[in-house]
Amino acid sequence: MSCTQQNDRVILTIGSTRKISHNVTAAIDSGVTIASVSGVVDDDSTGELTIGNIGTNSATYTEQATTDVVAIGKAVQFTISTSATSAKNYKLKMTYTTNATPADTIVDFVNICFAE
Repeated sequence: MSCTQQNDRVILTIGSTRKISHNVTAAIDSGVTIASVSGVVDDDSTGELTIGNIGTNSATYTEQATTDVVAIGKAVQFTISTSATSAKNYKLKMTYTTNATPADTIVDFVNICFAE
């Protein structure tokens, strides 16, 4: 199996541990930021992923693919690795709450592909 780059897919090499920043600017209102992230999980529950250091971006950053500058509190960040030994796609489910009044709880998804 091979991975191809798409807007909603991040491609990583098997054996790597990487920090992922998922920009949610389009999913939340202007002036609103992420207040907390309650989870980033493998939606298929394979048990092959290790996900840690879950939070939000505490500094602005520039996305490589789009060159968009992402403001503080507008991205879910986490580290990820896999125990899989061959190429595989995963669907990750992220749940976060905003600082809006009243607060919004948002469920979002991102596709990750570990390639050989």
